[in-house]
Formats: sequence, C-alpha cells, structure tokens
Amino acid sequence: MPAEMSTSELTSPADARPGELEHLERAQALRRFNRLTVYLPLGLVTMAMVAVVVWLIIISLAGTSERAAATMSGAADIVVTLTGVVLMLLCAVFPLLFFGLTFQLRRRGSQPLFRLQRLFWRANGLIARLSAIVNRTAPKVADALIRVHARFTYIFAVAKQIPSLFKRS
Repeated sequence: MPAEMSTSELTSPADARPGELEHLERAQALRRFNRLTVYLPLGLVTMAMVAVVVWLIIISLAGTSERAAATMSGAADIVVTLTGVVLMLLCAVFPLLFFGLTFQLRRRGSQPLFRLQRLFWRANGLIARLSAIVNRTAPKVADALIRVHARFTYIFAVAKQIPSLFKRS
C-alpha cells in the first residue's frame, strides 16, 4: 500500500491497517445514515415541490376554465404552504443550535455567555435607574405643562371675549 493512501481510497479490507478498518466501517455507516435520513427526504421533498410547480405551470397554460383556476389556486396554496414550512424549519434551526450549544458548553463547565450576561445586567441596572428618574421627574414636567397650557387657554379665551365686550347691543 502506498504511503499517501488515505482511508477513503481503501478498496478492500486487506489494504487496511487495524484501526483503519474500523474507521472505514464507521465512515460507510455514516454515509448510509446520511443518505437515508438527510439526502433521501430532502430529495423527495424537492422533487415533490418541483413536480407541483411544473403541474401548476401546465395547468395555467392548458386552460382558463373555472375548474382549472380552482386547481391552480389549490396548487399555489400547496406551494406556498410547503415553502413556508421549509422556511419555518430553517428559521428555527439557528436559535435551536445556539441554545443547544450554550447548554452543552454550560454542561461542560464553561460559561460562554457570561460576558454577555454581565452586559445585560448592566443594561438592566441602567434602565432601572433611568426609569426611576423618569418616574420622579415626569409628574413635575406634566404639572408645569398643564399650568402653562391652562394659562394659554385662559389668555385665548379672554382674547376671544374682548371683541364682544366692545360691541354695541
């Protein structure tokens, strides 16, 4: 066996070293698992989506009867629903990976988000202090604005009454 041959190039168990045979079996089992659980369902769903889209195009070009329109509407609903399901699954993957990774790292003893957590605690303290300041000053500002508004209202009401005081009756 040449020195640069890797485990992926092994053709028979006779070419393998003792550890390489187990590695080759595990790699084949992993490939088989991926084919059955990842690639096959993904391929079937993709083929179904393409078939529905092609069917939708054929129906739209074939005729304009009410039945064809209803069928096109149903097929379009199927396409939108399946696309939405795929997008929802994709949108759920990243948060799940984030929380799973965080959980695993905490389980191992490391604290990957401790700095971020401290930052959130500081931000929470700042927001609490600002909220207390706003709660203290808001009534004072509101009272001052109400008094100013009352004075302007009084002045405008008197200004409207002045012409009627000087009219002859």
